[in-house]
Amino acid sequence: MAVAYSSDVCRQLAAVADEAGLLRPRRVTRHEAGDTLEWDLTGVAPAWKARAAFRLERYVGGGFAGQVYRARLERLEVEGGAAAPLEVGGTYAIKIFVPWSRFGRGFRNLLYGLGFQAPFGLQVNPAAARACALWHKLIRRGASVGLRGGEAVVVDVHATFFDPALGSMGEVLEWIDGRVWRLEVDDRLFARKDAGASPAAATAATDAPGGAAAPATEYAAKRAFMRQLVDLFHEMGAPELARQYEWWTMKSQPNALKRRGGEESPGAAGDRLAEREDPAEGLVAVDFGAGLALLPFLPMSPADVKLIFRGLAAGRPVQFDRGDLARLEAFVANHALVFGDLAGALAELREAEVAYHGGQLDLANHRLRVLTDGRLRRAAREGWARGYAARGLMDPQAAARFARRPVRLALFILLGLVPLVGRFLQRLWGSAPYRRHLGAMLTSAAYLGRALRARQAEILIDWHRKGRAGPERALALLGHPVAFWLQAWTLAILPARLHRLLTDRRYAWDVLQGVVLRPVRLYFNAALRRQWLCDMIEEGRAEGMLRPAEAEYLFGRVDEPYIQKYLKALAVHVCTLPVTQMVSVAIALWAVFFVARTWAEAVAWAGGILIAFQVTPISPGSFVRGAYVVYLMVRERNWYDYRLASAISFWKYIGYLGFPIQMVSSYPVLARFMAARWAMQGIRLVPVFGEHGALLEHGFFNAFFNVPISLGRRWKEWAGRDRFLDRVGTCLGVGRLPGPKGVYASILTAAALVGLYHAGFPWWAVFAAVFPAVGVGIAVAGAVAARLGERDPPRVVLDEVAGMMIAGLAAWVPRFLERVSRAVDADLAIWVPRGPGAWFHRFDWLPGDAWAWTSLALALGWFTLCDGLKPPPARLVERLPGGWGIVADDVVAGAMALALTIASQVLLNRWLG
Repeated sequence: MAVAYSSDVCRQLAAVADEAGLLRPRRVTRHEAGDTLEWDLTGVAPAWKARAAFRLERYVGGGFAGQVYRARLERLEVEGGAAAPLEVGGTYAIKIFVPWSRFGRGFRNLLYGLGFQAPFGLQVNPAAARACALWHKLIRRGASVGLRGGEAVVVDVHATFFDPALGSMGEVLEWIDGRVWRLEVDDRLFARKDAGASPAAATAATDAPGGAAAPATEYAAKRAFMRQLVDLFHEMGAPELARQYEWWTMKSQPNALKRRGGEESPGAAGDRLAEREDPAEGLVAVDFGAGLALLPFLPMSPADVKLIFRGLAAGRPVQFDRGDLARLEAFVANHALVFGDLAGALAELREAEVAYHGGQLDLANHRLRVLTDGRLRRAAREGWARGYAARGLMDPQAAARFARRPVRLALFILLGLVPLVGRFLQRLWGSAPYRRHLGAMLTSAAYLGRALRARQAEILIDWHRKGRAGPERALALLGHPVAFWLQAWTLAILPARLHRLLTDRRYAWDVLQGVVLRPVRLYFNAALRRQWLCDMIEEGRAEGMLRPAEAEYLFGRVDEPYIQKYLKALAVHVCTLPVTQMVSVAIALWAVFFVARTWAEAVAWAGGILIAFQVTPISPGSFVRGAYVVYLMVRERNWYDYRLASAISFWKYIGYLGFPIQMVSSYPVLARFMAARWAMQGIRLVPVFGEHGALLEHGFFNAFFNVPISLGRRWKEWAGRDRFLDRVGTCLGVGRLPGPKGVYASILTAAALVGLYHAGFPWWAVFAAVFPAVGVGIAVAGAVAARLGERDPPRVVLDEVAGMMIAGLAAWVPRFLERVSRAVDADLAIWVPRGPGAWFHRFDWLPGDAWAWTSLALALGWFTLCDGLKPPPARLVERLPGGWGIVADDVVAGAMALALTIASQVLLNRWLG
């Protein structure tokens, strides 16, 4: 696989842009690992001054609030000999309050501008950044009042700075080597009593005797911890900052990390590990700078609805980071000993809040004061001008002029709203260096060439970061400007991966290998499968999904036969992914060309077929996957090791979890790890809420992993289980009647199918119902047979119901054959005088719906005969173990009866019609 990303390539492209010697500064959206950056720092409580050089080690990530890096301090020069809490050689987190993507910046600034009529404060206003850092510092100290762990549960903030390259304020914070959460196996999911309802909930379950309550989990511990943080924020007068930790925003969970560490050792009970790590230990809040303003008409999560109404009730229609200083001062006064050394921080916060919020129009809070307070309007103009200057849309001289001229500034702001060219016009008006740059482009061909090459390099940097171009491709495009600009004006509007797929042959080949060839190689190559699993385990250890001891334990078991079976089944799963899409497209094309008569019908047929294949619980691909697992079970004559995997593998979307759920009892760590990887990879496809570590990820994992095993536990512990199974297996007592119980069940099923036919049910609804009937029949028949100690209990008639449902599909066949035959003959009329559809025409010669009665009567007769005689292969599949053998022979008999009934229908129509 080609290298996905290279910081060195970005630096090479940046060097090309710098070498152009343009009259405007190079456009920078993000720094790269390996860059060394120097900033003027201002400490947070106390406000020491220093010049510092940091070497960036890694880009961690970011969102609307900004971008985060891990950095090492290489040089520190403190003014006046003051003591700074930074150590040369130490590792720190650097947060810069500007998203690197244009969409992120635009959307964030739009919401903030609508709410406060000001540029985004944390990015361009030093007072806003200072206020944020000081609130952070005071809340950290407040955590020592009531939170377990004291100040350590809130990351420390050391200093603030301004980054001129990105045009944004930033913070230097304590580096936390942590992870979001470890998705855990929990077979008592429904025993949780709202684990986040109280601070002690996460630890109370640990003390419950005999496992009566749900065991403490990281999920429960994090929810309780974040609930405590929200309570602390409200108590200290920072309700709007509490939004960062409101659970049901569904994106707040990554704001709290769990520090890595904790002793652990392999346990003695097979694959289980003796964990010495407290789920509540090491939790730490790491993010205090919000990204999006909360507007009253735009809730973005379930929690936002509650927060909006709460804010409206408190007179805060727009919410972001405004605090209640009076309440904070009262809290500090009540805990004077705790906050004794932070009196200076509180005084600075008062000044910063006045400068920050007093420099915004903020109509929602200032209201009529905007009309009467000239100083407020002047400060707001200065804030707008300072923001534009920080973003490079104005030069300092122009910023000073615009700040004095409100009408001109208002026109400048409105100019930015012009689609496509707004920013260009703003920069042309407000920046003298940009005007000189544009003039040089129009008067000098050499300068124009350098400018185009520099802009090409800047765009390629972003393309590489977004995955539109690999390292080699990005550098190659730099030397082919015609090809680059053609792509920039056309293919660049496509999604990044599709753009790269269409333009990068090596990448397309890698994708083809990954989708088609690699799964096949994995199936046949044991060494490749072993390496595949080892790579996944190593990634899991690096990401914190596996503890070191868990990873080592799994490394020692990758060659065990059952795990190798699982990997082969996983390879089959990957191989079958395209099957459903290929079949659905083929059927859709057939409907378009042979069934639809107009373009509207063609679109409706094609769309309906494609959607139906996506929503049906069992698809061609999942059926192939399930059939493979059944094949393994039959070949090895081993029902026990496949009892769950065989049933789950048939279902779409969750079939991948068949073997992980099967392995829970023997390999819980591997089962949890593989299911967690599937949840993480699947949920990232969801826009906005598909973030790694957010609540939807955990819900996805629970829904498809913990919910099934929790249901399984409850099922085993249910006192009425045997009575329920008996009622289902006997079809509410039909199997207890004297005489031929299976015939009774078949007759009742045929009668029910007649009712469904006359009610207008389509054939595919009955066909879809066959699969759950078969699945339930296998499970129920196997359980009843095991309890009674009989091979095929006569009282279980659910297998006859499933078989008769298959045979009864014949009732819908005449109409289907007639329509298809007429369509085929219409297409072949010019080639074949008497088309093949002649055998199937005029199924309407019987009055009314008599064909349905006739078909079901034939189906009932043929099914009863086939079920009694059990011709091959029915007799062969009857030998399958457990419920499989009980149901399989009736399924085969039903399929044979369906075929015989269709043949009988055709002959009757031919001879009597």
